[in-house]
Amino acid sequence: MIQSVRSTHGALHVLLNNAGLGRPAPLTEMSLSTFRSIFAVNVDGMFLGMKHAIPLMTESGGGSIINLSSAASTKPFANMSAYSASKAALAQLTKVAALECAQNRTGIRVNSIHPGIIETPAWGDLGALEGGDPSSVIDLDTMAAATVALGYKGVPDDIAQAVLFLASDQSRYITGTGVTVDGGQLLL
Repeated sequence: MIQSVRSTHGALHVLLNNAGLGRPAPLTEMSLSTFRSIFAVNVDGMFLGMKHAIPLMTESGGGSIINLSSAASTKPFANMSAYSASKAALAQLTKVAALECAQNRTGIRVNSIHPGIIETPAWGDLGALEGGDPSSVIDLDTMAAATVALGYKGVPDDIAQAVLFLASDQSRYITGTGVTVDGGQLLL
């Protein structure tokens, strides 16, 4: 992908690392292979994106890397051990990358976004959250009303606005920061 960007555009200034995999299961029932596959997507994939983008971004004069983490990186949720742990690892990896890029004077800022309950198709396979039936559909409106300080779920545009801010020069003095976009879910 990076070689394609280099040959097509000659430069890279923004990388949005957006990947997430979660498979709900109690810790004692999760297989090691499932645990590892979640880390492969949520941590390894983000690592590889940054590893290969940073050289071209540095050659391009700098830019912004935005990693999509989760509110679950700081607030534990039952039956989501691998997801929560992997997103916490990503939050720390973001800070390490931000520090290295700053110390190496690459001109690259690295930050993360931590969404809460956002209405996306990803919720469709999470019926087992908090011990529920894996085949059930989650009612995000009800869940948000009970667990989000503002009382309602977010929409993808809420995340897009945070991404646009972190990608823009308006955030030129922000690096190594996690921006939580959760309607106050972590407050409760």
